Amino acid sequence: MRLFFADFNGWGSPDSRQKEKSEILLERALGCYLGENRPAEGWTSVLRHTETGKPYFADGRVRFSVSHSGQRWICLMADQEVAIDIEREAIRDYEKIARRFFSPEEIDYVQKQGQRGFLEIWTGKEAYVKITGTTLWSAFKEISMVKDGRIAPSVKGYLVKDLPFFSGYRCTYLCQRPEPVRLLDLDGIQSE
Repeated sequence: MRLFFADFNGWGSPDSRQKEKSEILLERALGCYLGENRPAEGWTSVLRHTETGKPYFADGRVRFSVSHSGQRWICLMADQEVAIDIEREAIRDYEKIARRFFSPEEIDYVQKQGQRGFLEIWTGKEAYVKITGTTLWSAFKEISMVKDGRIAPSVKGYLVKDLPFFSGYRCTYLCQRPEPVRLLDLDGIQSE
């Protein structure tokens, strides 16, 4: 399993041309994942979307999930179903959001853990949405990220993993089976 990351710094505003930037980075990540030292040309011809909008590669051998927040872009690739979410640690009114959308056990967790706890739950639910292709609203009702006062080790058969690699961000991924994660900085990888 490989986690590719890059910064939108130097790309202008993170919101301007975001889709284009993300596609360029995904192309570079796929090329690296496939063992090539160049972007994976023609990848867009094999990119498909499910009815709910979840992207996937048609041949199915590479599974991926992309997320971005602030200046940070990340992409998790593996040979198993994966999903990832990242959020900047700058959420205002997180207690109000938790009271509106979270289960009582999750609200209790947020009250004890603060913003960190809120983001653990939020990124976990976002990753669940991505891995299942469901809606965010469904995820709020379907699952609880908290079990016995702690973040659940799994939800609906998917392992829940925290990635503490990025200062100022909270990052959670879901996968089917345990596997080491290798970090690769796309900003440091030169493309031909």
